[in-house]
Amino acid sequence: MKRILPMIVQDFKLLLRNAIFWVITVSLVVIVIVVQFLVPGDFSVSGVSLAVYGFSEEIPGAKTMEDAKAVEKYVAETGSAGIINESGKLTLLHTGLSGKAATVLVSSVMPSEALPQADIARLRENPRTAAQNLRLMPMFICFEAIVLGFLMTAVLMLDEKKEQVLRAYRVSPGGTLRYIISKTLLFSLIGAVYALFMAVLTVGFAFDWLQFILLSLLGCALYTLLGMSVAVFFKDISGWFFVAVVILAINMLPEISFSSPSFSPGYLTAIPSYKAIFAYEEILFPTGKSLVDTYILLGAETAAAFALCSWLVWKKLLHAGKEA
Repeated sequence: MKRILPMIVQDFKLLLRNAIFWVITVSLVVIVIVVQFLVPGDFSVSGVSLAVYGFSEEIPGAKTMEDAKAVEKYVAETGSAGIINESGKLTLLHTGLSGKAATVLVSSVMPSEALPQADIARLRENPRTAAQNLRLMPMFICFEAIVLGFLMTAVLMLDEKKEQVLRAYRVSPGGTLRYIISKTLLFSLIGAVYALFMAVLTVGFAFDWLQFILLSLLGCALYTLLGMSVAVFFKDISGWFFVAVVILAINMLPEISFSSPSFSPGYLTAIPSYKAIFAYEEILFPTGKSLVDTYILLGAETAAAFALCSWLVWKKLLHAGKEA
């Protein structure tokens, strides 16, 4: 560790001089501000203005119209929704609600006696109640803080190639493992701190810190190792940038499943960020679900990425006779 620490300090100093690092840091702060102050706490279907006609009782939160034509006109002009009750037959008028949203609206105005009775058994505790804007934080943490190492380790490595630092390091007693471990530790720590910063300033302190830090360290280490594995094939940022954008775009695909959990095809669940994003949701808004399988999978992926990265860095960069 005594030999690795000076390399970590050196990389950190270089990091502070890099403009991309500060751009990412500012974007993190902007995300926190946007989530806290600009995104509404409730943007669900309950916020849709509803017009109704034909109900004997007043519907809470709905605007009662004088006839069915008035409901149609109101929906057409405002883009909201309307429900017409004609002899017990409900007609829903809307301008683009999803099937789930339409069902919620209709159910909300049906008389209680018309709903089927059912026994309710609770399998887990109810999830922690939170505003909908805060529910976005697992997504932002995964796609902002956790991928920082993927971006910055590649930028540092490409700078080292440009400045011929790797050529000098090749003849030093440092070795491949020390080179990789120092960068992995640095960006794992920075990424975990960034993730904590985002969580604390939005959700607060009431979550499992140990699990959060463990998940963040594993995720950051995995993406740092992937970043180095990709960067070894390029000589400058211009060549690396396009490939990095494609990889990060693929990495963000699990956002689809996060928004619609019922849609989870195999090609999405295979992406590392899929497990991570749902794990962050469980940690920040717990329901009692175990995350052991997530830690085991991320640990195995990180170990595999470390083996691949070690071989590529030695083969492409630090092996005698190679051009940095």
